[in-house]
Amino acid sequence: MSRQLHLKPDLSGGAGAVHRVTPASAGWQYLGFEVFDLEARQTLARTLADREQCCVLLGGRARVRVNGEDFGSIGARSDPFTGKPFALYAPPRAAVEITAETPVELAVGSAPAKGLHPARLILPEEVGREVRGAGTNTRYVYDILPESVPA
Repeated sequence: MSRQLHLKPDLSGGAGAVHRVTPASAGWQYLGFEVFDLEARQTLARTLADREQCCVLLGGRARVRVNGEDFGSIGARSDPFTGKPFALYAPPRAAVEITAETPVELAVGSAPAKGLHPARLILPEEVGREVRGAGTNTRYVYDILPESVPA
């Protein structure tokens, strides 16, 4: 079966939304993926009833809160190609607030979950890195939320 791989921007995810891919729109069973561009001082506030979220700072600096708990100011890279990212894991039903301190590019992956694990900050030094390809085709894949960690 052939699928359309080129996606047009979907701004239905609210303020700052750039792309929104749902399991239904992609023909996937579980995963959702969104991208947000936030201006400085803009806040993304969201709660997903039955889905856990992994919010990955692609670039910029932001203050993050989950259910009122302040995880502080995170982000140290200017773009997705400069070092390892900061990320935030949030279980279902968690009230997530991400307030941009600088312009921020944010990726959010989501999947169905029961909510057995607490929210947590994922620091760059906790992010794994795999090398794929060789020569001019070398690329680095960051494993932010591997299967071996609680989520």
